[in-house]
Amino acid sequence: MSVPSYDKIMYPLLKLTEDRQEHTVKELLPELSAYFSLSEADLTLTLPSNKIPIFYHRAQWAKTYLSKAKLI
Repeated sequence: MSVPSYDKIMYPLLKLTEDRQEHTVKELLPELSAYFSLSEADLTLTLPSNKIPIFYHRAQWAKTYLSKAKLI
């Protein structure tokens, strides 16, 4: 499977934060990657501009948009 877009990450991220506790994206990555059945290769893909993992980057944007919508 390829790395999901940020909008596809939003719902599972929202479900993982139902407990209303503060979570970092980094601590939620294992559960999110399991949800999407991502391979190790998918998780190591990086942005060409700054070498940030693409999945982490997209999960961070998903969290940003959910936060701005005051959902988390």
